[in-house]
Amino acid sequence: MSLTSVMNKQLALLSKNITRKKGAHNDVIINTSSQLDFILPDDYLEFIRESNGGEGIIGERHYLSLWKIEELAKLNKDYDTEIYAPGYLIFGSDGGGTAYAFDKANGNIVSFQFVGMMLEDEPNLWGNSFTAFLENLSLSS
Repeated sequence: MSLTSVMNKQLALLSKNITRKKGAHNDVIINTSSQLDFILPDDYLEFIRESNGGEGIIGERHYLSLWKIEELAKLNKDYDTEIYAPGYLIFGSDGGGTAYAFDKANGNIVSFQFVGMMLEDEPNLWGNSFTAFLENLSLSS
């Protein structure tokens, strides 16, 4: 089965340079979702079903490293996200010092620095969906 037959074509095109991992089974998604106090967006879950994590270049210059869905709860706990960035669920990074996270209040995707994660400044908004996030990364210079 080809990627675009399951994943919508826009999402597939935006993520074409991501090195993919094996997709997550529904039981893994359901189990992980029950551990989170946030409902993961449909387009993010659509991607995770096809590639449970992965990394690569988005657009011309943005590197994206997406965590496996079953690692979300543990890695957020390990990073003390609830202490240093309450209200956010980190799902990946730029492979360096920038975290990408869901805003649990509204589902927006934002970025902030791992070091000094105390959110004194407003996080950078990247989109109101996973697809919009990838699109904005691909267009940003």
